Amino acid sequence: MRFAIGYSTAAGLDPDRLVAYAQHAEACGFEGLYLPEHVVLYPGAALGPFEFPPDLPYPDPLDCLAFVASATRRLLLGTGVLLLPYHHPVVLAKRLATLDVLSKGRMRLLTVGLGGLPGEAAAMGVDFKTRGRRTDEAIDVLRLLWEGDEKGRP
Repeated sequence: MRFAIGYSTAAGLDPDRLVAYAQHAEACGFEGLYLPEHVVLYPGAALGPFEFPPDLPYPDPLDCLAFVASATRRLLLGTGVLLLPYHHPVVLAKRLATLDVLSKGRMRLLTVGLGGLPGEAAAMGVDFKTRGRRTDEAIDVLRLLWEGDEKGRP
């Protein structure tokens, strides 16, 4: 059995702490590290009974994973959860492919979600009611871009 571990920035984003955490997870035998995403938090933002403090730091998970990749050797990199309807799928496909190449194939744990905060969707210019359809379309685009043909061309 293999295990991955998540990292929370609830105590703040300290680059040294992030790297130490990732290196310790790798040394302990964890297979991967997940980072969460929220793009916009606001007063009253809540999922179920949990209310997010509006000043809770949520750095970009892909940038943080690139940073972690440069400080680790085998730890797989992942998102838990990337809010797919808030990303342009072509740009996202390129960012993920670049991270995968720079980490020597370690960007392998892509977990996506719809997003559950209506205010976050509004701040991103996304109709909260259409985020499921947008996510389905984005998954189709990502798959098409990553498939390529027998010569490795998209």
